[in-house]
Amino acid sequence: MNILIMTSRFGMGHYYAAEAIKEQLQLQRPGDNIIICDFMNMLLGKKARLMYDAYSALIARGCGIYNHIYKLCTEIENPQSARKASCGSIFMKAVKKAVQNTDADILISTYSGCNKHIGRYIEKYACDTPFITCITDIGIHGKWVDKNVDLYLAAAEETKRDLINIGIPENKIAVTGIPVRSGFCNPRASLAYDTKICAEYKDKSSFGFYDYAQGSCDPHLYGAKAHSSINPNACAGVYNVSEPCEDNGDKHLLVMGGGLGLLPKEKSFYDRLARINGLSTTVITGKNKALLNRFTGKYDNINFMPFTDDIENYIKNSDWLLTKPGGITTFEAVNACTPLILAKPALCQEAANSDFIGRNGLGVLLNTSFEEGIDTIERAVRDSKRQQAIKNNMRNMKRSFAPGALAHYISSFENEKKVRRECV
Repeated sequence: MNILIMTSRFGMGHYYAAEAIKEQLQLQRPGDNIIICDFMNMLLGKKARLMYDAYSALIARGCGIYNHIYKLCTEIENPQSARKASCGSIFMKAVKKAVQNTDADILISTYSGCNKHIGRYIEKYACDTPFITCITDIGIHGKWVDKNVDLYLAAAEETKRDLINIGIPENKIAVTGIPVRSGFCNPRASLAYDTKICAEYKDKSSFGFYDYAQGSCDPHLYGAKAHSSINPNACAGVYNVSEPCEDNGDKHLLVMGGGLGLLPKEKSFYDRLARINGLSTTVITGKNKALLNRFTGKYDNINFMPFTDDIENYIKNSDWLLTKPGGITTFEAVNACTPLILAKPALCQEAANSDFIGRNGLGVLLNTSFEEGIDTIERAVRDSKRQQAIKNNMRNMKRSFAPGALAHYISSFENEKKVRRECV
């Protein structure tokens, strides 16, 4: 099977999700040919770099403007309504070219900006190629939703509920979490779990995922209900610094600012971190070379380092992750069971992520900037009891994910095609 994943590099989360899907499918379906296509690069060529640079500058310096544009562009539509005329044919033609160049049997999107154009292509050419959307946000918006989508990969149970509330049939939704690289989890183990379920399912031709003849689905492969032992009250919300805490020794803190390197800039912040007894800190500066050059070698117990491809090991081997509430980072932390400490969100989609983390007890919310929240950060890293409560919530949330769902859907489609050919 030729599988085309369309994505973008706006913020890098979409692209990382595409890479994670490719990696998972290569493990679960090693015979497939999987191609990742940068939608903006395909559309604009070398000029795409200018678009990405402009986006990065807007996020770094003009969050208010970005949020205003985001709200205007992401109004929820009825997914069954007629498509707006604003969808230009140039985008749809770009999709057509990508599909033809790759001879795609399956279309997957991890970038909401692709969805309407893929949907328009499918509609215009009466295409029967399955179209799968991987939602890389907790909250949904209009650009994620299209009436031609065959399967939504939802980040969480509440994402699934939001989709159902706007009219998406439940049998078109699988709760997979936002896909992360295998270093954060064990895709072979999750595949074995799903295969065990499939072996118990009567209709083997549908791989226990979706019975095209009966229109029924196996709920196990769509993710179990959130585990009842998740206890958001154990760790959600703003820290009360007067509460007693249990300190069980030395801790390691990882500080990340996402792909754009949006990190604390003040020397006083790092001075305070360096004075916390028993705490060692790693700061991954990403694209923020100025911060790297300014502080490297200044502290004995704080290590500043540039972008690394080994980020999963840094997250897994840390006691706490101090970062901004990005979607992909949240699910990397959940899969690694590394508790989060989050600054006040600056972007609309980050606000939804932060609310999700608070409701599910996955971290400590500062409700301030990093610099203003240093007292709360110090309190959190010392609190072993709260750390363990968050780790338990993360483990329980992972049980609601069905990471093998996509592979099963593709296998179902592949088997259906074989049956159709045999019947002709």
